[in-house]
Amino acid sequence: TAVLTIFWAVIFSGIAGYTPSVTRSAVMIVLLQLAPLLDRERDAATSLGFALMCLLAANPFSAAHIGLQLSFAAVAGILLTGDKLQGWLSHALRLDTRPRNRLDRLWRRAPRFVVSTLASTLGASVLTTPLVAYYFHSFSLISPLANLLTLWAVGFLLLGGLLAGVLAWLCLPLAQLLAIPLSWLARYMLWAVDWLSRPTLAALSMESVLYRAWVAFLYLLPLAAVLI
Repeated sequence: TAVLTIFWAVIFSGIAGYTPSVTRSAVMIVLLQLAPLLDRERDAATSLGFALMCLLAANPFSAAHIGLQLSFAAVAGILLTGDKLQGWLSHALRLDTRPRNRLDRLWRRAPRFVVSTLASTLGASVLTTPLVAYYFHSFSLISPLANLLTLWAVGFLLLGGLLAGVLAWLCLPLAQLLAIPLSWLARYMLWAVDWLSRPTLAALSMESVLYRAWVAFLYLLPLAAVLI
């Protein structure tokens, strides 16, 4: 399975065009899958640093690429705070206690998915928020809800689309049959994106100097606490 995962990661990177964010993901996946094959421990932070080294060695100017900065900042934020946030939320909701039976274990899957998605979203936002505010002059307030409603669908669409593409090459009627539920899932994604973009405060504009000062103040508070 590790060899197959490495193979598909390389193939998908070629299909996606080897953008900095895709290359970062591919390098991390390859290293994490090579670890058990070479009897080594997995370390996400080392994989992230090695991916950045490879990209900068190939093209030092890629450091100015917005996609590279956002991709690495998001993953670094998740590695720094994601597990702590997930542990805190799980403890607050008492999801970290031992399940009493199989029904209790099944009942906790939905809350655990919500907690995991929320922790990842907040963790990724820790370091990407200043970059988004600087480059796009806005700050998304609805992104946690958007990820909860759409993140699961993206995975099904990606895997289902790949499977439908292979089936279309082997047996077109089967691919057309599989495309029916995928098309409804795609319609749901379009509806969710349209619905989530309608609220007035879905995104907060950073055009005002006061808003930028507010964001800077929020990030200076924990830095001041550490230094003091």
